[in-house]
Amino acid sequence: MGRPPKKIVGSRPLSARSPGRAIDILPIPYLVCEDGLVVYANRAAHEIFGLQGGATLEGQALAELASLPGEVRAHGWSPLGELAWRRADASSFHADTTALQEGTGLHLLLYASAAQDRTTAELARLQDDVTRLQALGGLGRYEIRFGAGQKNWFSDAFFQIVGCDPAREGFSREEYLREVVHPGDREFVATALSEAIAQRTRYELEYRIIRPGGEVRHVRSSGDLVFDDAGKMLCLRGALIDVTSLVNSATELRHQGAWLSAILDTAVEAIILIDARGTIKSVNPATQRIFGYTPDELRGHNVKMLMPDPYQAEHDGYLSHYMSTGERKIIGIGREVVGLRKDGTRFPMDLAVSEMNLGGVRMFSGFVRDASERKRLESEFLQSQKNEVVGRLSEGIAHDFNNLLMGIRSCARLAGEQLGESDSARELMSEIEVTTQRGMAMTRRLLAFGRQQTAQLSPTSLGSVIQENVPMWRRLVGEDIELLVESCSEPDVLQGESGLLEQVLINLVVNARDALPKGGRIWIRTAREDDAILLVVRDEGCGMDAATRARIFEPFFTTKPPGQGTGLGLSTVMRIVRELSGKVEVESEPGNGTTFRIHFPACSEAPASARKLVQETSVTRPGRETILLVEDEALIRFALRQSLTKLGYQVLAAADGKQALELASAHAGSLDLLVTDVVLPNFSGREVAERVRAGHPKLRCIFMSAHARETLLRQDRLPENAAYLEKPFDLGDLALLVRQVLA
Repeated sequence: MGRPPKKIVGSRPLSARSPGRAIDILPIPYLVCEDGLVVYANRAAHEIFGLQGGATLEGQALAELASLPGEVRAHGWSPLGELAWRRADASSFHADTTALQEGTGLHLLLYASAAQDRTTAELARLQDDVTRLQALGGLGRYEIRFGAGQKNWFSDAFFQIVGCDPAREGFSREEYLREVVHPGDREFVATALSEAIAQRTRYELEYRIIRPGGEVRHVRSSGDLVFDDAGKMLCLRGALIDVTSLVNSATELRHQGAWLSAILDTAVEAIILIDARGTIKSVNPATQRIFGYTPDELRGHNVKMLMPDPYQAEHDGYLSHYMSTGERKIIGIGREVVGLRKDGTRFPMDLAVSEMNLGGVRMFSGFVRDASERKRLESEFLQSQKNEVVGRLSEGIAHDFNNLLMGIRSCARLAGEQLGESDSARELMSEIEVTTQRGMAMTRRLLAFGRQQTAQLSPTSLGSVIQENVPMWRRLVGEDIELLVESCSEPDVLQGESGLLEQVLINLVVNARDALPKGGRIWIRTAREDDAILLVVRDEGCGMDAATRARIFEPFFTTKPPGQGTGLGLSTVMRIVRELSGKVEVESEPGNGTTFRIHFPACSEAPASARKLVQETSVTRPGRETILLVEDEALIRFALRQSLTKLGYQVLAAADGKQALELASAHAGSLDLLVTDVVLPNFSGREVAERVRAGHPKLRCIFMSAHARETLLRQDRLPENAAYLEKPFDLGDLALLVRQVLA
């Protein structure tokens, strides 16, 4: 692998004439000559020849500087002895001189102080130092010669780079391409060299080579064409440098950059880079998703545009104070603040800021997470905890209050039955019964609010539930309000429970009634919409504004005067609708009434007919059996005893479990039925049933309680498949169930 080969454009070229940067700082004068001209001189050479102010030795004729004796060996350094050299000011100096012939280039090393006292070993050491410095410079030099019979020339450093033995005579161009250049780059290098020769231009390339053993290295090569006076091309003179470490570093940086870019692009948090004055320099894509601004709309602007007051007004002062004192409030700490979106909306956000130093410039990166969803979940969790605590309290209160109302209603019913049709007191008894029915509906809402268990659902006809309750609702709303009911002709069965649906309907009806203090109309309508059952409850009352609509489903929220509303009605509606997998829509404006639309998933099964089965059981036959009644509430116990006695049953009434066991033990005859509250002093209803059944094996049982059946079953207070009545219940329902159980 590795990056592809490329031509180098716009970089400082490598020169075949330059031995390397390390030679520039060598304290020994060093010259390189070609064709009798100086083509390179290091700093020490310029100093010893007295050149200053930009003057250079390069381009001067070597013969004008010194007279060199004889020929120089083709390989290795050759001592030339002490030579006289001429400075720019015509003065002279003497220096021990050694020479190295490499191709057409002549390298000269001058040692000018006390030359006669220097030993051959010291000169050899200096010569070796120069060679090593050339190698440290990373340059391998070469000449590709075009004359017939001429061999190409390569320096020792070149062989070290490509990993070949310096004793080798060299390479032809074809051998170099075939043996050294990476197969994937051969065509590129061959083409580039051919183009440079054809166009008579210099070249600079970067490509891969393969060293003996298979190691892949990256190299950079540059070269110039050399011509004679007639313009004939003599050779291609170039240099080669190993850039593998640079390529690897660049590749690693690219990988890290891509990795960092991927993190920034996929981060759910907004990441914003600002300078010490708060100016936005860079943002990631999440910033646009959270704040609504495009990156171009943010860059160059102060970050305080993303903050509402008072944060916006305080930002610049805080940042300036931190820069001068180092005192932190957010930087390196983090906190929850408020953000400002492009559309002007505010939202909670978690903000963390870190400081960094980029090339000596202080910068800050801000990490922003939209906390709206977290705050919503926290609010819901706190609300659920609040509902649970209040629910437990309300359930306990409603339980006791319900028993009281049931006793009053039952007594009013019994009293009304003993009055004649024309008796004025009969109407009073009816009014008491209706009023207690309203109170029982309120306590039923409290009980429903307090219960956290899921109801046992079954196919239920919404229209049937409505028709069964319309007479009571008409009495409830009063004569000055017209209640209009429209049921759909199509099947309106849903997975529900009649008691839950009754609570939804009576809450909506009561709210509609309270919105019509001067009278008016209430509409109840059902319809079939595809796979949903639609319930619509509409009134032409006072209506609500947007602020009120936003809060109507909150527990204990009410717009009614103190003492006229619990604030639990609509919160109970919402809880039940969600339990039945439905959804609620509300339309209302001040003065234009209110419309509730509730969508329930439709059910294809037939509705349960339990009520019909009970009603089919005849209650016309007088009762003759003996019933043991156990109820700790005196008023309810009195009403139930009167009702059952009126039906012909012999009733033994007990106030608690202990008294029930005493009555059962003292009774000489048989006991046919036990009607008992589940929660009793001394013994529970289930314990009473088990103990009495020990002496009366054929005893049958009916349990009653204000708690839901599911709660009692979960607490193991109620036997499975037991006959059960949930308080408050109608005396007629008790009579039907008694007859059914005894049948």
